[in-house]
Amino acid sequence: MGSKRAFVIDSDFGIDDACAILAMAAHDDVDIRAITVVDGNVPCEVGLANARQVLLRFHDAHLQQEGDVQIRPEPAASALVDIVTAEPNTVTILAIGPLTNIALAICLRPDFLSLLKGFVIMGGCLGARGNSNRVAEFDPEAAHVVFEAAARLSTESPSSAGPLVTLVPWETTVDHALTWDEYDALMDRETPASVLVKNMVHFYGSRSRSLLLKMLTNERTVPVSAAATVVAHARQAHQTGSHGFVMCDLYAALVALDARAIEQYQDWDVKIELGGTLSRGLVALNWMFDEPHVNARVVLAVKKDALFRLLRKLLL
Repeated sequence: MGSKRAFVIDSDFGIDDACAILAMAAHDDVDIRAITVVDGNVPCEVGLANARQVLLRFHDAHLQQEGDVQIRPEPAASALVDIVTAEPNTVTILAIGPLTNIALAICLRPDFLSLLKGFVIMGGCLGARGNSNRVAEFDPEAAHVVFEAAARLSTESPSSAGPLVTLVPWETTVDHALTWDEYDALMDRETPASVLVKNMVHFYGSRSRSLLLKMLTNERTVPVSAAATVVAHARQAHQTGSHGFVMCDLYAALVALDARAIEQYQDWDVKIELGGTLSRGLVALNWMFDEPHVNARVVLAVKKDALFRLLRKLLL
């Protein structure tokens, strides 16, 4: 076996983060150098506790390292800078939470992105189908810092391989949901890993399946007086992907592990809107394609069979 591939994962450690991290850890050729935690879906302290608990429980199933999971009480941005500076062009960052830590690392070391081997982000909303607000996800200012740094890198050091940053947006993950029947077929086994994943997904899955059933039952039969209920169901459906099993960060892990899993992409000049009254945080794509340099490879579709292979490996 060749040398292992080095990753650092920056995460807000919700359920989908945990699934993505465990999928990465299930690969023998992957060396997760560190997991840095950021505020996002859960507060940082909760994320740290979640990370330690999940990794310890998963240890017997897949992790190769021996010993406890160590938590180092230091700023994540400083740790990121130290890790990539020690081994330039070796580490790929998988960012599956708000980009706060990455932006701070860039502020500490403006050439931070140039020291990376790769950089995969799960986040952003291409069609203004917002997650944390009407049109966007978390921490627009951090996203702005990251994509501006990526633009500078593309301008100063263009690569024939394309932009350093690969962006897996919210809509792509939701649009590639597994059906619950497909999920059930994958989970029809009792391994330590499958039990752990099923336990983590149980609340989300129960809520989403129940919501889907309500929506199907109420379709075209809901009286006007129940409009508030319909709106509430629609909001939950958008945020949870109730039409199927959606673990958004798994798709970013899939792409980070193997770029061949990308079925369709577009290299774009990506900017983040900061001043809009309603559009703060909007991912503004240049549909004119008249910029000389692009700063991100935006994933529009992934191969479903590759996702199935990733999940099967995780659940062994």
